[in-house]
Amino acid sequence: MESYLLGIDCGNTVCKATLFSLTGRSVGTASGRVKARLPKPGYYEYDLNELWMGVSGVIRAAIQAAGVASSAILAVGVCGHGNGLYGLDGDGKPLVGIQSLDFRAEGICQRWNDDGVSEAAFLFSRQYCWPGQTNSLLAWLRRYDLPTYMRLRTVFFCKDYLNYCLTGVVSTDYSDLSVTNLMAIEDRKLNTGLFDLFGLSGIETTLPEPRQSKTVIGRTTAAASRQTGLPEGIPVVAGMIDLVANMVGCGSIQPGSATVISGSWSVNCLLSDAQIQAEELAMVSLFADPTLQIAVEASPTAMTNLEWFVNQFMNRAKKKCNRKGTSVFAYCDQRLADRGRVDSDVLFLPFLHGNNLNGIIRSGFYNLSGSHTKDDMLQAVYEGIAFSHLAHVQRLRSTGKGVHSARFTGGGARSPVFSQLLSSVLQTRLECVHIAETGCLGAAIAAAVGIGLYPDYQVACGQMVAASEAYIPDEAMVVYYRSKFHAYTAFVESMIK
Repeated sequence: MESYLLGIDCGNTVCKATLFSLTGRSVGTASGRVKARLPKPGYYEYDLNELWMGVSGVIRAAIQAAGVASSAILAVGVCGHGNGLYGLDGDGKPLVGIQSLDFRAEGICQRWNDDGVSEAAFLFSRQYCWPGQTNSLLAWLRRYDLPTYMRLRTVFFCKDYLNYCLTGVVSTDYSDLSVTNLMAIEDRKLNTGLFDLFGLSGIETTLPEPRQSKTVIGRTTAAASRQTGLPEGIPVVAGMIDLVANMVGCGSIQPGSATVISGSWSVNCLLSDAQIQAEELAMVSLFADPTLQIAVEASPTAMTNLEWFVNQFMNRAKKKCNRKGTSVFAYCDQRLADRGRVDSDVLFLPFLHGNNLNGIIRSGFYNLSGSHTKDDMLQAVYEGIAFSHLAHVQRLRSTGKGVHSARFTGGGARSPVFSQLLSSVLQTRLECVHIAETGCLGAAIAAAVGIGLYPDYQVACGQMVAASEAYIPDEAMVVYYRSKFHAYTAFVESMIK
């Protein structure tokens, strides 16, 4: 009988579960939206009991979709969104579940920025303060909801709560803990000085000691088995933050390897075996192997911009594609492919959902004239998304760490036209990974290593991850994109000033 691994990926809105063969083949997947509570503007919370009910239902659905006996599942790996604040009381009951989308602590972060607290913390944590971080939310509870703060006995993260539901064991891993602004990255330890700096002295005892992502933390309980349909007693590993799981699921596990994700967010990561110190980076975190560090650059400037354009300006095409059972995004690709090379001067800033430069900057088309067409605008959207990725990758390169290879995934990687364009814009060979759920695969790979199916991530990824296509920069287009990117950055900088 063939054996399988279960990978689970729980984000801020959707949870996914996929069963994989030991060679990384997806045999069954399911997903479901998990409803957030919005008690006040800016508040994003999970009812933790509802979260577990939703996730357990997705697990059951994935097993059913695979059509295999649950007894064939060898182990479970879980990843989830980072930061936020998930907590238990002294009886081990759910107490608080705040998502990383939450920005109730915005005022606290602003004070930390004004008072120099953020700058002082950065020397140790390599993180800037933002509202959805665990440290910010703890400080908010201490200031505005002291009774809840005083009842906290366990503080951990999204995937840790799910692991707790599966096994009854409290745990966390290095990757999740490293992005909370509470760990000294170089020491790979919680830093009491950081807790003191943020006014959180004493609460450090509520956070579990981190374990490696591959470490088996426990086994599924009888209660979890009844809830999910998983066999009782199968191993569950510590897991990792979704960012790291996507890197592992792409096979980006060697120092110098980059991962480019173009989905709702433009996420760009570079793995290093040396200390990363660069003040302009969005974030530095630890990898699944905590001896390695990741330089991270990200912003919500990716394919949701194209989705918006399609929804606003291509309704007729959408209806036509729906009738044919084809993708409107493939239709967009074909329009640009048929158009061929057009050196258009139309610029698009992909900031419809914000950016990490200046909150005042808004999206827009620029240099439009009466002679321009919808296809000029569509081309500008593709280019603007690619230019945002390039701006991030340039900051990754500024760390002095070489980019030796790049794996590309997310919705954008399903577009051959965009993939080729991005390769030329980045002037980098891009290897696309088309498996739908790289986060689930990364979590499953950690489980495979944890139970000894493979000796390490390198061997496991060699067996379970495969790039489907490679795109090489088109030298004829590189000069054009370089010139247009210069115009793009000059325009963005003029708006910041």
